[in-house]
Amino acid sequence: MKILIDGYGLSTPGGLPRWNCALASTLAERKHTVFLFTTDIFAVPFYPLHDAVVRVAYTYNGLQRDLELFRQQIRNCKPDVCLSPYSSGRHLLWCAALWDSGIPWIYSEHGGPNAIDTVAWNRTERLAAMSGADRIHLLFPEYLSSIPEFLHNRTRIIPNPVWLDANLKYPAQCSEKEKIIISMGRLDPFKQNALLVEAFAHLASGFPEWKLEIWGDGPEKQRLEKQVHAYGLKDRVRLPGTTEHPEIHYKKAQIFCIPSQFEGFGLSTTEAMTMRLPVVGFAECSGTNQIVKHGRTGLLAEHMTSRSLAECLRQLMSDENLRAAMGKQGQIEAQQFTPSRVYDAWEELLKETAACEGRARMNTAYLQHALPEERPYLNTLKICAHRRLVYLVKDDWLHIFAWKHPWLRRIYIFMRHWLKKIFLANTARQGIF
Repeated sequence: MKILIDGYGLSTPGGLPRWNCALASTLAERKHTVFLFTTDIFAVPFYPLHDAVVRVAYTYNGLQRDLELFRQQIRNCKPDVCLSPYSSGRHLLWCAALWDSGIPWIYSEHGGPNAIDTVAWNRTERLAAMSGADRIHLLFPEYLSSIPEFLHNRTRIIPNPVWLDANLKYPAQCSEKEKIIISMGRLDPFKQNALLVEAFAHLASGFPEWKLEIWGDGPEKQRLEKQVHAYGLKDRVRLPGTTEHPEIHYKKAQIFCIPSQFEGFGLSTTEAMTMRLPVVGFAECSGTNQIVKHGRTGLLAEHMTSRSLAECLRQLMSDENLRAAMGKQGQIEAQQFTPSRVYDAWEELLKETAACEGRARMNTAYLQHALPEERPYLNTLKICAHRRLVYLVKDDWLHIFAWKHPWLRRIYIFMRHWLKKIFLANTARQGIF
């Protein structure tokens, strides 16, 4: 098969760049022709990428005037199937490009539905894009409840795989003199690492032998460094940055903590389980509560507060036998995420979708034969795909300007996230919701 994947950016660390590189490489190893569209074509991918994967440079930013060039790039690849793996309006770029093309398309979602509907995107356009997909990919069966029933029969559930060095799969016992809680992931506001530092500060005096390591990089790093300094924990809390070999650091730890507000699929959580680490997270966090079984493979804090998180950590820090039992069970349950199983499922899904060639849903003719309940979503999708700036409900020129400058884009996304959070908090206090 000839498979086209939207890889977007590959030069920075993160769950999705890693997923894109791993899937593209595996498909290339299985003798498929893989085209990976990226915006950073001249940068070295942060994660390993098979030499046979063809990287294609594109700069399409959603403006209709640039759409034809993007379509020609796709036609030049002659793909049997296209795949866009995101949790945002980026899917709409492919809806616009593939409309009336006859090329089958997979909508792959990599976030928790509630966060996509309210923070990363919006529900109206999310469901509209799904209605145009020939197949839909979700990470957990629980996420099916977030979409209309008429979409269920074309939806497939495939979890993310665990990528670890097999030689380091079984961790050695940590020294009793150095007990480590580890967290790993991008340092973004929604990861809530500040709550983890605060929780550790509550426990530090009672557990002088324990240390905390928070691996990753991102906009929150400076804030976290100041917080660590303010608590006087510079000798107990480390922020070492990114790593290409997380398994080495899991091997030295005894507890893994993921304090995120929401997750699509906690890749680092499944990695930690594979390394026999008990996991602590929040019961309200999607993408964590589907993986961690409370009381069996870890502990889920009832409230999204530092105190609640600290109580769960305290239980595990106090009980070596409990840590060992939960770690062992976690490793057993993580076997469902082995790469061979996951990639077999993906290969089958890609073949199944490619068979839809000539019967792709995203075309004007299909609108006449669509189910009555499906037609409104497809009409909305057609409007989105043909508006002047595909990304936006209306012409937001601040957004357009910000999107042309990567540094300004990061500021814009950060401010938009926090303004929305403040708005929701204020309206909740006023009893509007």
